Formats: sequence, structure tokens, C-alpha cells
Amino acid sequence: MTLTGALAILRRRGDLWSWALSMALSLLLPISYFFAYAPFTEGWWHVYARWILEGRVPYRDFELLVPPGYPYLMALANRLGLESFLELRIAGLLLLLAIVSLCWYLLRPIISGPALSIVAATSGVLLQSGVAYISYDYVYVAVFFLLLAFALITKVAQLGPSSATRPLMLLSFLSGISLGLVLCFKQTQGLAGVAVGVLTLVAVCVRMAKASESRTLIWFGLRSIGSLLAGVLLPLVLLTALLASQGAFGAFVDDVTGRAADTKGSLGHLLFAWHATIGADAYLASFRALVPIIVLALVLRLGWPRIIRAWHQLGVRPDGKRRTAVTAIGIALVLAISAVIIYWSLSNATTLAAGWRNLMYLQPLVIALVLLVWGAVSNRIPMAWLSVCGASAGLAWASGMSAGITEIGMFLGVGLCLALFVRLAGQTWLTTLLVLCVFLVLLTVTQTSKETAPYSWWGYQVGSTASATETSRTGLTAGLALTPEAASVLSSVESALATVKFCPGEILQFPHMPLFTLDAGAQPQGHLGTYWLDFSSGQAISEEIQRLSNTRISGLVLVDLPEAVWEGHATLFAGGNELPHRQLYELLRVRGETEMDLAFQTTLPDGYGLRVFTDRAANTLECPQVN
Repeated sequence: MTLTGALAILRRRGDLWSWALSMALSLLLPISYFFAYAPFTEGWWHVYARWILEGRVPYRDFELLVPPGYPYLMALANRLGLESFLELRIAGLLLLLAIVSLCWYLLRPIISGPALSIVAATSGVLLQSGVAYISYDYVYVAVFFLLLAFALITKVAQLGPSSATRPLMLLSFLSGISLGLVLCFKQTQGLAGVAVGVLTLVAVCVRMAKASESRTLIWFGLRSIGSLLAGVLLPLVLLTALLASQGAFGAFVDDVTGRAADTKGSLGHLLFAWHATIGADAYLASFRALVPIIVLALVLRLGWPRIIRAWHQLGVRPDGKRRTAVTAIGIALVLAISAVIIYWSLSNATTLAAGWRNLMYLQPLVIALVLLVWGAVSNRIPMAWLSVCGASAGLAWASGMSAGITEIGMFLGVGLCLALFVRLAGQTWLTTLLVLCVFLVLLTVTQTSKETAPYSWWGYQVGSTASATETSRTGLTAGLALTPEAASVLSSVESALATVKFCPGEILQFPHMPLFTLDAGAQPQGHLGTYWLDFSSGQAISEEIQRLSNTRISGLVLVDLPEAVWEGHATLFAGGNELPHRQLYELLRVRGETEMDLAFQTTLPDGYGLRVFTDRAANTLECPQVN
């Protein structure tokens, strides 16, 4: 059977085959690394979930700089028996497939068939390309609800003004509920989602009014927007009532607005300073190089009508074979230029100029915004395209508010660019082959990177998946494959902490590796679940310094951060000033070195010192051994 025949069969079988193919392609990357790494930094949310299950109330009893949706979700998962990293990775895999499914649905008005499957799967691969990707993290839950909201707006656009009013109002209301849930998980994505969601729905209503030329649709548009905003408010009202009944609403407002903004520098810095750091991570340089390729292809394709008109003016009427030949030559030219750009990007990944990197990420964002605005006033852009443009822009802005646009902000925007290329160039086997080449390049580069370092965050790295030959049998990592080095460190730290399990005093870790204390059954006794530099406020750190100055510490897992990490966070979030977290580090370091015994010491990749201090009374009558 020829390739053309196979594509024809898939087209006849409809959307189900296309969706199933996108799911199958989306599994190619996860199966190679999902269960072969376990960073010691994993487990932040387990601390908050266990606190909630113990009866502690967010904001009132501990600081939390994000809305409480995810800690409550994790607490529910823990209560249902889903606590180990392995179980949560499986849940995260289902979440990834759900996100790819929504990408597939949002892109379906633009293209169809195998090309749609490949483009949706490409977005899924790009989403995983982040250096610190944990599939079940709260960011991806927020992304899911944001995409769901825009998928519902897509349905509003597809039904059009001729449909009954009640279903359209219901869809707008449900879209608002989904955006409200985003706000319950992550405020930056929620703010961007609501703002761009309203803008997108306004664009859809304007188009409906232009199409029908009826003044009644103005009232319809206002009701639609009102329904969306009412939906947004519903989860927020329920959340407010819950927190108010627990006496935590005032602290909630303080934590998720004032304190959260302070950890990022200021509210203005949080909202708008992202443009200066777009795509600053050189790791993604090879992926960014794919974006200009798509723009180049669009330029070539947009030049095609001019070529045809020029031939007609010369009296030349090219037949189908000539058209195919010229198209093939154009695509070959694009592939050749693409190869040169990819090679150049890979060979200069650490020296690319900031402006060039910024342009690569700005192109999908600019295209999404232009199409969104253009589509509101012009019938040339189908209404159903507006949602994917709005979602792309919303994700980019939301990602930017977390210190810079990354793959989380651009995975759908890049998919939009690919889909536009296929649509403009004509959905043939040649264009399907081209996007397949893009998918395979991205898959290969990402898979190679994941095999080498499946997790890397601020310099801390996890060993290669090929070296993960030992299966963990205990604790939260049970069932996951670890490198022998990681397994040895985990075992040594847990053995050291076991000697002080029954000592009077607190077992704690600084600043961001809770796995050790979680496996030891120790929970923080203060108001901070983590001491990480941009996830704990300066005020809370100052309070913690006072508390720990007079608190007995029986076990301490102290991570000596590289100086570059301190300086990087100070530059990004404190205007270059010293972070208060360093004072806490110095307090713990001095107490560990002068008042406790050094039980274990090692160096983690790359340059992270790890020391475990234990109470000098360990294994005495005051601190009995573990039974």
C-alpha cells in the first residue's frame, strides 16, 4: 500500500484514528525515561499534603505562596493511596495525554488527519523538553484546565450565532469554571488565562455579530462574557468560603499576592519583566531553531501565489505535475535551510545572542496575537482558530510571569506555527512528511537529552537513565529505577537520620530536598514547607531564623548551594541584593558544624554539597536506637 493510500484510509476513518495516532506518538518519549529517575528535590507537595491530612490549614498554619488547589488535590490523592512517586508518575502520564488531547482538539479546526496527530504530539514532546519536568506537577494541572477552557470556547465558535442561546451560555460558563480552577492552582496562569480568555471570547462574539449583522448579538456577547466571568467566580467563591470558615482568608490574600510577588521582586517585575529573559536557557536553543524554520516555510508558501500570478502574466499555465515539482523543490529548499539552522544552533548553543534567542520564542507569540486580533475583525480567519491563538498567547504570558518564557509557555504556540504551515502549504503527503521530520528531530534531541540528564534544575542533575540500574524498594521512590550512586546516597542519608528518629528535637532539611526527611517520617515543625529561594518569603525566613535559633535540631540535611545559584536568584528576584535565606543557611551551617556530628557527606552533580548532621546524643539513652 502506498503512503497516499494509507493517508486516504485514515481520512475515511475520521478523527478517532487521528487522535489515537497522536496518543501513540506521545508515548514514544515518556516510555524511555519516565520511571528511570528520582530527583532528591521531588516531594515538595507531599509536605503540604501531609500537613493538610494532619489537620493544618494552609496560610493560617503554614506559608503557601500559591493557591491551595494543588496541595488539597495531593492530600486527596494521598488519602486515596496515591503517594509514591511511581504512582504519581503514572497519573502524570495520563495528564500528559490529556494535555496532548486538548492540543489536538484546539488545532483540529486548522488541520486534520495524520498531520494533526504529528503536530499535537510535537507539542507534547516540546512540553516535556524542560530540564526539570515532573509530569504531575501543579503547573501541568493548571495548563490542563487552561487548555480545557479554551477548548470550550472553541466549541462556542464552532456552534456559531445560529445555535440556541442556552448551550452557548452553558459552554461559556463551563469555560469560566475551568479558568477559575486554573486560578485555584496557579495565580499567574489563572490571571493570564482569564485575561486572554475574555479577550478571545470577545473576539468570537464580535465575529458572530459581524456575521449576522444583528444588534441582538451585542446583548448575546455581553451575556456570554458575563457567563464566563460568573464561571470564573464560582470556584473562587467556594474557595473563599472554605478559607474564611477556617480563619485563613486574610493570610491567603497576603501569601498569594504580597509575599508571592515579593519573592519574584515585585508585582510589576512579575507581570512584565519576562520579555528581558525570553528563552534565556541555552538548553532549548535547538528547539528554538525550529521556530524560524516554520516562519521561513510560511514566507515561502505565501510567495507561491505571486509565482503563479507571474506565470499567468507570462502566458504560462503550469499543470499539476509542474506545480508538484515546484512545491517539492520549495520543500527541499526549506529542509536544506532547516538543516543548516539546526546545525548552527546546536554548535552555538551556549553563545547565541540574546536577541536571536528572544526572536525565536517571540515569533509564535506574535503570530498568535496577530491572528487573534485579525480574526476578530476579518472573516479571512475562521472563528474556530481564535481559541488556539488565545490559548497560545495566554500560556506564553503565564510562563513569562515565572521569570521567563520556556517550553511551558510555547509548546502550543510552536504547534500552532506547524499547523499554519501545513494549512498554508496545503495538506499533502509532502507537508505531512515535513512536520514528521520536525517531530522526529525534536523527539531525538529531547530523548538524547533526557537519557543524559532527565532532570536538571539550577545545576543539580540526576544521572543518566542508562545508568539507572537499581530499583528502589522503599520509601516514596519505591519502584523507580535509580543510579547506583543515587541509591547509595539515599540509603546513607536515611540510615543517618534513622539514628536520631526518636531524639527530642526536629529533623529538617535545607533548602529544597525534602525526599530525605519525608522518607524518615519527619515533617517540618515551623511555617515553611520548603526553604527554596523563590518559594519562601523573606518575612517567613526571618521568622524561621528566630524560631530555629532556640529550637533543638536532632537531624539536619544541609545542601551547600553553589555560589552561582545564590547569585542567580539574587539577580533575578532581589535586584542583586543578598537573600535572607543565606542568613538561615549560615545559622544552620554553624549549628551543624559546632553542635552536631557529621554523619555523612558527599557531592551531588554539579557542585551541590550534601552534608548530614546528627545530634551528638544519638544512640544514647536520650536518643534510643531505632527498634
